[in-house]
Amino acid sequence: MTARATTRRGRPLGRAAATAGREPHVTAHDAMERLAQHSLASEMPIAIPFDRRDDQALEAVAGSLLLRFREQDDTEAYVFLVELLHDRLVQIARRLTRSLSVLSDPEDLVSALMAKLFTDVRKGQPLVRKFLALSFTIMRNEAINQLRRRQRLHQHTLEYGELQADLQAPADPAVLLADREHDEEVRLLGTIFLTVVNQCFHSLRARDRQALTLREIEGLSYEDIAVHLAVPRPQVGMIIKRARTRLARQIDKMFQALHLRLLGHGLSRQAEPTAALTLHSTPLPRSSTP
Repeated sequence: MTARATTRRGRPLGRAAATAGREPHVTAHDAMERLAQHSLASEMPIAIPFDRRDDQALEAVAGSLLLRFREQDDTEAYVFLVELLHDRLVQIARRLTRSLSVLSDPEDLVSALMAKLFTDVRKGQPLVRKFLALSFTIMRNEAINQLRRRQRLHQHTLEYGELQADLQAPADPAVLLADREHDEEVRLLGTIFLTVVNQCFHSLRARDRQALTLREIEGLSYEDIAVHLAVPRPQVGMIIKRARTRLARQIDKMFQALHLRLLGHGLSRQAEPTAALTLHSTPLPRSSTP
């Protein structure tokens, strides 16, 4: 059997505590009408019809409910208090967060306020005549505390990052040199690759070059390519496929030749690889429209 959670005075955290953490299912007007028919009505300065814009009438009822809750441990009075004040407290919390420029959720501020009131079970406290002013003060302090916690967390994060940077070992010159050499090799290999592809492209037949240029560079459709090449539409796919195959074979042969020449010259990894191979670099041709 699961034991129910209680406050420090042994009061069960049932419906009343749950109500503090969620939006009530009734409006303040409905709650006031229901309170008027309750046995508590004889002890409350209830104004019927109730005007939700009348803060004085709302505070008078709220003060009486809070006093009964504290003095007699009447959780029903606390439930009425939450239902009556929730909407008005959310309005105050929204205005508070805007004025303080904090990122606190108004609902969280209201929940923190009601939780504080629920756990404050001291006897002999005076009647709260300015309940909304008290609520504003409590929610303002909660918002400021949340802001300070975020600032401390941000400061600790910055300090931790600086500490981690200080604890890191100094960079090894050998590692830095190896990284620079690797970057240089990648750059040289990229230059060689582009030069090889360029030369192999220009070794193709004129129609293959034109077909690849129209498709891969200019991005034309097969219908437009057929017009440029003056061939039937079904032949375009075969022409492009064969041109790609020939280009791939030429690139493969060129890299094999490059590898053999590097071996023949006995070049090391640190040497300039292009010294073993003379490649001409000609710009890719643009297609000529008929």
